[in-house]
Amino acid sequence: MSTANKLFQAASGGAGGDKVYVEDVFGTFLYVGDTSATSRTLTTGMDFDDKGGLAWFKRRTNQGDGQIYDTVRSGLKYLVPSSSSGEAAQGSPADLISFNSDGVTIGQNSPVNASGEDIALWQFLKQPGFFDIQTYTGNNSGQTLTHDLECVPAMILIKRTDFGDDWVVYHVGSDSSAPEDYSLKLNDTDARSNNNGAFNDTAPTATHFTVGNSAQVSQGGASFVAYLFAGTNDSDSQIFGAGSDEAIIRCGSYTGNGSSTGPEVTVGFEPQWLMIKGVGDSDWIMLDIMRGILTGSNDARLRANVNGAETSTIDFLSITSTGFNVATNNSNVNTNGTVYTYMAIRRPMKTPEAGTEVFNGVLTSSDSSTTTGFPVDIGFPVDLAWVKYTTLAAGAFWMQRLTGLTANPQPGQGKLAPPNTTAQANSGELWGADNMTGYRIYGHTYQRICYGFKRATGFMDMVAYTGNGASSHAITHNLGVSPELIITKRRDTTGDWRTATNFSASAYSLYKVNEVDPATNINYAAYGMYAAKPTSTTFTVGSGANVNASGGTFISYLFGTVAGVSKVGSVVHSGTTDVDCGFSAGARFVMAKRADQNGDWYYWDTMRGIVAGNDDYLLLNSDAVEVTNTDYIDPLSSGFTLTSSFTAGTYIFLAIA
Repeated sequence: MSTANKLFQAASGGAGGDKVYVEDVFGTFLYVGDTSATSRTLTTGMDFDDKGGLAWFKRRTNQGDGQIYDTVRSGLKYLVPSSSSGEAAQGSPADLISFNSDGVTIGQNSPVNASGEDIALWQFLKQPGFFDIQTYTGNNSGQTLTHDLECVPAMILIKRTDFGDDWVVYHVGSDSSAPEDYSLKLNDTDARSNNNGAFNDTAPTATHFTVGNSAQVSQGGASFVAYLFAGTNDSDSQIFGAGSDEAIIRCGSYTGNGSSTGPEVTVGFEPQWLMIKGVGDSDWIMLDIMRGILTGSNDARLRANVNGAETSTIDFLSITSTGFNVATNNSNVNTNGTVYTYMAIRRPMKTPEAGTEVFNGVLTSSDSSTTTGFPVDIGFPVDLAWVKYTTLAAGAFWMQRLTGLTANPQPGQGKLAPPNTTAQANSGELWGADNMTGYRIYGHTYQRICYGFKRATGFMDMVAYTGNGASSHAITHNLGVSPELIITKRRDTTGDWRTATNFSASAYSLYKVNEVDPATNINYAAYGMYAAKPTSTTFTVGSGANVNASGGTFISYLFGTVAGVSKVGSVVHSGTTDVDCGFSAGARFVMAKRADQNGDWYYWDTMRGIVAGNDDYLLLNSDAVEVTNTDYIDPLSSGFTLTSSFTAGTYIFLAIA
């Protein structure tokens, strides 16, 4: 590790130093254009004032060139990734007005604010170990230039800014032995070129990169910008996260096999954003989890090299806990024998500090059956939507971003309907999770409770996996701690909701979400359900058909305890029982199930009322309407209180502040 990076790591992870997470330096922000005001501030959470960086806009609904702005070049001029044109001054009205401490301010111009259109904004902030921007003047003969990445660059985009010329790209995955001998073009599908005039056949280092004598990178007196990305397997870039020892970006390559079951690519983390380009003739594919990378369904694709609109007609790949699986033989990602380069950026990694960051609920009085739907404003991007009619004995379902919250009002894959044991279904009831604050529902006029959960370290994770029928199948997860509650559902056919908690060294408690049965204390591997005590990185399923049938598809929901945010636990209740969860303002959501005898899966929330009086409850194991005439739970500042009206016994619970 370089001396400079050791100092940086010590500063970022040491006493009094601020740790850096992927959320601090990268973000996808989706919005709908609105030209009704002369200026509009997009509050994205990215501090451009502090770090500087790059903003990449792309229209999704209709075709239109992308625009790249950065804080280093003067005048807020834009570059077009799909064009060889030089930088262009903004028209009037302006496109981008300013970079801010919490996002950007845009104007009325259509490329970044086309009225009524869906638009994507990707933000890369300057940060050692992640991303850097350098400008320079060409000299006709080539030169060695410094950078501030403090690790070896894995991908470099170079563009002449004062005049038209192709984008030149260095990528560490373009050749297994000498990637510095080759270049790609961002604005074209062209195959790699063996062009020593681009990078002078000289590999970049942790302090410098080299350009050759090609006019595209070194025209005398011309101005250039270089965007440098980390992502080699260099430990110098592993400086992020709670321990200042994790990477947030990886660049590499894989070789296509031409099969509908493509290569499995391991990058060391779960990606939220991917760019893929073959070294042969192919597009620059851009995918992200906000717009939709769906396990087992079509993905929302944009292309850097064209001005085309977003399409969702191909299932390119599925995200895994450690990388991605290519899911098609499409030539842009999986021609047999072709090498494909990629850049992957890690999913969010912070541990939440408040329950409102990861859970919220909205009680709707009605919703719309129109194509616009009824907006459910959760307040953050939702990973799991849990919806239930309150006054109609039907309409309970869970849908998750990982398998099918669609961007448009059309059936999405992955709807599961507790308490039913049925396979996942298509659903037109819930869609529009490609926004920053929630989702939309439509189709009925009955009242619903609509929850939104966000995946976050320690709090909740989800894993979609395929069974292999083995007696011990370890599944990697990203909860970051050992899960305390696991709920698994088979998606491709009928199957019980298998639920486990109270994990010990030798046994655990097994339940079914769809039944009232008490806990069954199981030794690992018995019943073929969970085969080993879960760890902070894996949980292990056995050979049971409901958790690991060979070729079956499954999803597991993992919950943990985060101080002041969530609590998974058990309590012996008798009389009136205060349940201290360590909260400061009480529980907003409580789910409880009797463990020692038959008992329903109750859940309450403050949206419908956790009060000193009657509290509305619903049942996870039943489609029944909510019950409004019981007082089973009362508020408690540190958690919740089970009242004397609630049946005495031993209960497991999940509470969220």
